[in-house]
Amino acid sequence: MEIARSLAGNDDEVDGLCKRVLTELQDIMMKKPECSVQGIQLVIICRYLERFADHATNIGESVIYIATAERTELNN
Repeated sequence: MEIARSLAGNDDEVDGLCKRVLTELQDIMMKKPECSVQGIQLVIICRYLERFADHATNIGESVIYIATAERTELNN
């Protein structure tokens, strides 16, 4: 249960890292347009990793529900 509940904090950390990476990639692509193809690929990867963290949080919510029959919203 404790691990399932901790997923919300981990998801917030991933969200923050993703925002930071996207900002840095935007800056790089503006300064070096020749890096745009790689930058776009990295943006897509970043988005997938962020969604992966969201899904992990959803699994945590399911674990809590199975264990306690309590519906818990871990994503704010």
